[in-house]
Amino acid sequence: MRQNHLQSLMRGAWILSLGALITKILSAVYRVPFQNLVGNTGFYVYQQVYPLYGLAVVLALSGGPVFISKLVAGARTPEQRANVTRQSLVMMLGVGGVIFAGLFLGAPAIARAMADAQLAPLIRTIAWLYLIVPFVAVARGYFQGNNNMVATATSQVVEQIIRVVIIIAAAVIGTALHWSVYVIGALALGGALVGGLAAAGMLVPQVHGALDGRMLPASTPEAGWRQFAARFFADGGALVLFSALMILLQLVDSFTITKGLQASGILPAAARNLKGIYDRGQPLVQLGLVVATALAQSLLPALTVAQRKQAHGFYNRTAVMMLHLAIASAVLATTGLIAIMPFANQFLFGDRAGTGALSVYVLSVALVAAINAVASLLQSQDQFKTTTAALVAGVLVKIMLTVRLTKMLGITGSAWATCIALFVTLVIVYRALAPAIRRAIWHNGFKAHLIGLAAAVLLTGWFVGGLIGTTSRMGALLGCAVVGIAALAVALFTGYKLKLLTVREVIMLPGGSKILHIIKRKTRKE
Repeated sequence: MRQNHLQSLMRGAWILSLGALITKILSAVYRVPFQNLVGNTGFYVYQQVYPLYGLAVVLALSGGPVFISKLVAGARTPEQRANVTRQSLVMMLGVGGVIFAGLFLGAPAIARAMADAQLAPLIRTIAWLYLIVPFVAVARGYFQGNNNMVATATSQVVEQIIRVVIIIAAAVIGTALHWSVYVIGALALGGALVGGLAAAGMLVPQVHGALDGRMLPASTPEAGWRQFAARFFADGGALVLFSALMILLQLVDSFTITKGLQASGILPAAARNLKGIYDRGQPLVQLGLVVATALAQSLLPALTVAQRKQAHGFYNRTAVMMLHLAIASAVLATTGLIAIMPFANQFLFGDRAGTGALSVYVLSVALVAAINAVASLLQSQDQFKTTTAALVAGVLVKIMLTVRLTKMLGITGSAWATCIALFVTLVIVYRALAPAIRRAIWHNGFKAHLIGLAAAVLLTGWFVGGLIGTTSRMGALLGCAVVGIAALAVALFTGYKLKLLTVREVIMLPGGSKILHIIKRKTRKE
């Protein structure tokens, strides 16, 4: 019986992970054709307001449902689960209502703070999404808390497909009819509303039936509400905010980069074009994070079990294994992106503008992957205050540095501001790890071997890329493939020779046993 329950939990986790993976890939990939259709300035318009949508996604898709699912799963009886769900909906309606009012009424002021008054209609478009978010977040949390991951995963994928179709349709039709990029942007963001309504339509009727036709609670003692609200906003708020780390940094970018560029003497139109070039890095980082975090997240269930059983030795070993996989895969993803960046930029976006800035920006893949892995360990031990303090420190550093560095170095300075802010966050969460885990991470020369791997990939990219040189847009696709394959081959060989990962850690990789066998066979022949 216990084994069947564990298998059910693991199957649910894989279903949810698959849905999230498809959603993330769709969310990253659509931006390339969208940018190609509307150009750098059109992309700038969309990306300026996108972080406000991203915060809604965190509330409705990741942080919000995860926390609500923990509350639901922690309830002992069906009636308690129903009450927790109803109370959560009240809290989420309050949050959504406040954000809606702030965005809708404050849209002109927010647009002016972003140095572009024409963004106000787009901000008001996104504001309506926050009236849908509470229902979607609570429904997903309820289903996940009851180990029904299919409903959540299906709604994720359907919502994202509808949104992407509307975005691309708006770009195609708007470009053909020569609409303003601001009109196209508003219609594209409207896709989020339609997708959110579709998700709500799929989920809410089911939850409404499961809650006996009553989604709002009856009167509850005031003390009970205060206690629930305190936990909801303290622990839940910490989880949601940390899930939104990159979104918050992108939101800071929306308020600071264009201003910084204009302060350096660049005209407004040129500044918006440059911000659009800078925003090319976001889909690249998003795809890099999909690769860099997937492996580490597969070990989180084992960590949770070890923590509950207080099996400290097994917990520490699994934690170190997760950190090694997270850091190694993140460094490989980051250096690989840097190696192919000139060709990827040209193939995806039509030219090589901003390649240097984008190469700096993708360093955030390694930093965010490491932060997420360490934060997962801390949050599994209920150290929410540490992760919240780290997030606040990172955002403050980002706010202080972006305008200054942008004035000095242009969009490359903006990218450095993001990386420095993430580094500060990483240092804070890393220092909070148990000393035994910190020592074990760097045992057997892991740091030196990691540097060797990164150097090998970057040198391979520089050498092979230099042989290919400048080419056409389609030729850049071939360049990506050639440099990428060469860099990956060198990385695998170097990692094996340096013994970067243990045999157990390699086996944890998808196809790890086969990779190990192939490399050993090649080595014997040589």
